[in-house]
Amino acid sequence: MNPPSESPIHAAVYQARQDVNCVVHVHTHYSILPASWDGSCPVCQHGAIFGAVVPVYGDSEKIDDFEKPPDWPGPGKSRAVIMKGHGAVIAESAVEAGFVASFHLEENARLFVQASILGNPSSP
Repeated sequence: MNPPSESPIHAAVYQARQDVNCVVHVHTHYSILPASWDGSCPVCQHGAIFGAVVPVYGDSEKIDDFEKPPDWPGPGKSRAVIMKGHGAVIAESAVEAGFVASFHLEENARLFVQASILGNPSSP
């Protein structure tokens, strides 16, 4: 059995962040959309855990080998990074926290997309 092709994403986060014990990589519907226009800001309480903006990695190609691309920022010090046109990567201290953060990221992204219909969303 070969490891999943996106295992290098997880490995890169673990190598960069000693505080991370859980990496979640999702391809959820709404978390992908805000990257189409360079990211999102928190628009609800739950989105505030991600800071002022969720960083966006602009390359939609898969990271599928263990040699990180030179510009792959991973989530940096953030809880999450959105991979433009690909999905999101969430870095947390535990599996439970990773699950909750991935749920909050998708919820905030959904609200961001819906708020964008009314105009330019801003933080609460």
